[in-house]
Formats: sequence, C-alpha cells, structure tokens
Amino acid sequence: MAALAPAAAFALTVSHLALSRSAYSEPLTLLLVIAAIHWAWRGLEHGRPWALILAGLASGATALVRIDGAVYALGVLAGVAVAAAFKGALARPGFIVFGVAQGLMVGVGYASVARWSTAYLERLGDETRLLNMAYASALLLLLVFAATWSSVAGARMRQWLDARRTSAARVAAMVTVGGSVVLVSRPLWITVHRGDTTQTDEFTNSVVESFQRAEGFPIDPTRTYAEHTVTWLSYYLTWPLLALATVGLAVLAYRAVSASFESWVFLGAVLTPTLLYLMRPQIVPDQLWAIRRLEPATLPGLALAAGVGAWWLAHRLAGRWPQLTRRFVTTAAVILVAAPVTTYVTVRPSDDELVLAAVYTYVREQQGARSQIDALCDVADGRPIVLAGTSSHFGSLRVMCDVPVVLALEAPTPETLRQATEIWGEAPVVLTQESDWFWDSAPTPVVTSTTTQGEYALQHLPRRLSTRDFTWYGGIVNADGSLTTLDPDGAPAP
Repeated sequence: MAALAPAAAFALTVSHLALSRSAYSEPLTLLLVIAAIHWAWRGLEHGRPWALILAGLASGATALVRIDGAVYALGVLAGVAVAAAFKGALARPGFIVFGVAQGLMVGVGYASVARWSTAYLERLGDETRLLNMAYASALLLLLVFAATWSSVAGARMRQWLDARRTSAARVAAMVTVGGSVVLVSRPLWITVHRGDTTQTDEFTNSVVESFQRAEGFPIDPTRTYAEHTVTWLSYYLTWPLLALATVGLAVLAYRAVSASFESWVFLGAVLTPTLLYLMRPQIVPDQLWAIRRLEPATLPGLALAAGVGAWWLAHRLAGRWPQLTRRFVTTAAVILVAAPVTTYVTVRPSDDELVLAAVYTYVREQQGARSQIDALCDVADGRPIVLAGTSSHFGSLRVMCDVPVVLALEAPTPETLRQATEIWGEAPVVLTQESDWFWDSAPTPVVTSTTTQGEYALQHLPRRLSTRDFTWYGGIVNADGSLTTLDPDGAPAP
C-alpha cells in the first residue's frame, strides 16, 4: 500500500489521464526518470555497479525523448553524486560508471536531434546550447572530482558532518518547508513577464492576449503566469496533496542528511527539473499545455513525496494512539487516492455553468488528429508535399509522412510550383484547406475530419469541449505548374 497509493494518486490525475492517452513524450520521460531513480537507489544501497549503469542509461535516454532531456539527466546526476559522496570511497567506482553511461547516452540523444530534427534544434539553439554546456560542465567536474577526491578528505568531511548530523538534518528539513512556502506565496509579491523583442516572444504574447480576451482577464500579453506554477500543480494534485508533499520532502531531506543517503537520488532527480520549471516554465501558460513541463518528474515526484508525508504522519499519530494505527494508515491511503479524483468536477462561480466535469476525464486530447494525419499521408503517397495556407500541420506531416514538406502561407504561383518540381525531381502534392487559391470551384475533398480537444484555459482546468472541422483538398503539380485534382486515394481525379 505504501507504494501503490501514491502511484495511484498520480495515475488518477487529470494531467496523466490526458497526456498518457495521446502521443506526448512526457509519459515515456517519466518512466525513464523513475526507473533511473530506482536503479540508482538500489545500486548505491547494495553496491551494485550494474544497477548504476542502468540508471545512467535510463536517465541519459531522456535526451532521446525530449530536447530538454539533459535537465532530467542533470537532476539524477546531482542526486547520485551527493549520495555517493556521503556513502564514501566504496561508492566512487559506481558513480564513475554511472556518469560515463549517462554522458554517452545524453550524447547519443542530442546527436539524434541534430540528425533528424535539425530545424527544431536550430529554433531552440540558444536554450539547448546553454543546457548542454551546464550538463557537460557538471558531468566533467563531478567525474574529475570522483576520480581525484582523497579518501582521507572524504572521511574528514563525514566526521565533521557526523558531529552535526542532527542539527544539519533539521536545517535541511526547515529549508525545504521554507522554500515551499516561498514558492507558494509568489503570486502575492511578484508578477512575471516575458520580453517582446524576438519573433517567438511576439507570437507567444499574441497567443496569451487572445486567451486573456476570451477569459475576460485584464489584457497583459507579456505575462508568463510563472508565479502561479505551484497553483498549476494544485489543479491536478490538489492543495492537500501538495501540503503532504511538502511534509514528505522535508522528511526525505532530513533522512538524506541524517541516515538514508540514497534519498539524495530522489531529491536531486525530482527537485532539479521542478525548481527550474517552477521558476521558468518557458511555455504558453494555458492548461493542459503548460502542465507538460511538470509531468515527467514534478507530478510523480510530488505524489511519491506526498505518500512519504502521509505515512510519516500516520505513523506519528499511531505512535501516540496505537489502537488506531490501522485507521490512520487507511485514512492516509484514502486521502492520497481520492484527492486527485476531486478535480474531475470543476466549480467556477464566475462561469455561466457553475459545475462541469474536467474535459480530459472523458476526452482524448486532439482526438481524431492522428487519423487525419494518416489520411493526408495516404494522399501524399510518398511524394513531397506543399502545405498551403496553414502552418498547423507542418511538423506532423514532416514526421508522420516522412517526406519533404514546404510551407506556403501565401498562394504559390504556377512558376513557384514548377520550380519546386524541378528541385525535387518529381511532382509534389499540394495539400490545402484554401480551395479558392487553386480552383474556381471547390473540388471533392481528399480528407474531411473533425478533431476534439479541451478549451484553451488560463488559470483553471479545461471544462469545455472544443471541436474543429477540417476539409482538405489535394492536387498534383503538372509540368507547367498547374494542378490536377486528386481523389481521396491519392490518384488523379478523372
């Protein structure tokens, strides 16, 4: 029950229900992070280098899944490094093989991004370079430190700490609680803004402004809402679980200093990405989109910490009233599992409809989008694509169809299409929703589709469905740049 209750709490969150049922990278990243914590903890606890190698490979593999994978690798690296330092000289070889395995896998991950997602890497080049430099520097310094650190110096450090262990552990617990209070209180004393100098900033600001108008909020397009990131967590875990998580993190911090050094693995792996993304989420702040930053490590980590806090409180109470032990433990388990379920029904007094169900408890995010992309790929049938009129499907078509795709946000001329044919050496397929760009009267659509998702919601869970209808037309480019209309099967229309 001690392990199952917090696992169930996380599995029942609206965020995980939504993100695990669609093609998002966060659930796989989550599995790699949790596996790395488990293997690293066991490897340090029992002196098993093979487990530490697996931990390094798992945490490094996050770079194969996400472009910010080095953040999660860095968190596990920091936790293992501190735990190994506390464990002493016997843990040194294990840390070195862990670090080498993780570094190699992170390198493979970013090499794959450079090879197969070059445009994405270029768009996020500054952030990625900074992150990789931070990770590489930390890894190199820690490996050199581990290889050269004197056993005598390590013994002296532990002797110094042993003399102050209880007081240091109490300070660690108090700092954890105090830091949590500061993070929660940020909306009272700060409002965070982004810039307006880059194209990305301008685009994000325009999107945020449109959300603010739709919600009836004051118009302040440069707001990031980063001061509310802990509140975002409460939408999915609830405030009671966040309070229990604070208790649990304080307990783990106390144990990490006083006795159970392996707790540093968990604290490093969870708190490193958590603190980064609580302070700088760097994402459009609508729900469900914004919580993606906190899904891989923060939400499961806090659910587990809430479990630690709940069991600690239950056993403290049981020590005072032993006859009620079973009742205390059962109550703790019920709170852990039931709290996320309470978010399935949302109440907004300012809304016309006071009570509604959270959309993602019963709707898959972007339902119908995958079948639409598959149908468009069938129409392309391995030929290059000119996507005309919208950028929304550009990345999906490039990845899913595995063909060259160019974007035309203005109606291309026949000469432009003819030149594209020459460059590719074969006639491309034009896919568009703007039939009047190419035809006097709309031809038979090649794909019709409807997608369903939750509304774009600032500062609350999505409560309403949003549906969108798509009508796609297709044509193959002729030698003179004109188009021959395509049928839904990708063949020229008669």
